[in-house]
Amino acid sequence: MPRLTDARQDPEIPPQAPFLAMFHGFVFRLPSVPQLEADWAEPYLQQWVGVKRAFRDDTLRYSLCGFALEPLEQMWVDVNRRLKRNKAFDAGRVQGRIVAALDGIEVLSSYSRCCDSCLQRRVMIPDSQGHPVEQIQYYHRAVGCQIVSSPVKPMLAVEWLQPGEGEDTAALRLLTRLPELYGSPFVDILLLDSLDAQAPVLKLAAPVGWDLVVSLKQQARELYQNAMGLFTHRAGRSMVHHSPGRETVCGKPVGHRRADIYPRPSATGAGRLVAGNAHPESLPARPARSGNHGTAMALGHHVRS
Repeated sequence: MPRLTDARQDPEIPPQAPFLAMFHGFVFRLPSVPQLEADWAEPYLQQWVGVKRAFRDDTLRYSLCGFALEPLEQMWVDVNRRLKRNKAFDAGRVQGRIVAALDGIEVLSSYSRCCDSCLQRRVMIPDSQGHPVEQIQYYHRAVGCQIVSSPVKPMLAVEWLQPGEGEDTAALRLLTRLPELYGSPFVDILLLDSLDAQAPVLKLAAPVGWDLVVSLKQQARELYQNAMGLFTHRAGRSMVHHSPGRETVCGKPVGHRRADIYPRPSATGAGRLVAGNAHPESLPARPARSGNHGTAMALGHHVRS
């Protein structure tokens, strides 16, 4: 808590106080800032955060607008590490493993307010006469990684999408930061959907030590067929879970041999699977591709049993 800072110079109200005020509002689900101000008029709450007087919404606004995120993220990481040390994630382990999921989330949108980091999209909305009109909508979207195997389900990290980039780019940035934040593999298995299962993500998983489970939708049918073909010709077993419009594939090789999986362009450009023991440097050059295609859907590392 003492490491928290903001951009104000010599503030009378320290940065820890606005942070605790917002935390208080979040825990007790206060519906508005005026309700939060009413609570902070209580002397015992002022004593709790170490301030001599109540403060208003302008103090909250000035502090939060310039809040330093790095110390806040480090405090977040410290809390998660303490939870793991105290075995808070042990309940619900899957064959002794901690499972985390990676997914995109949209947190807010507006037709009038925006910032330099806002994403944009064109949507059709009805006007006052009920006729559809096209309007630009500004929104923020992020990729988050959350533990899902235990009753305690903390977020491990969040990465915001920047204008002009896809969710897979933010996912790779987040997964690259996770070992830097938590050191050794903090989780054992990552759940991904086909949008996040790009070749760079799969190649990152093996050296870090993550096992991957990828859920494919019907749009990635060719990747699913390639994965099934790969598992059919490998020693070991594969597990396939079918649900309407979706298949989840897990593979398990036996012994110490692991098939190296590399992306290859298919006739549709969606990518296919190639298994072998060659290193990427020894494979023939791949033709140039544009966009976010060239996906290799697979378990970049095997699911151990």
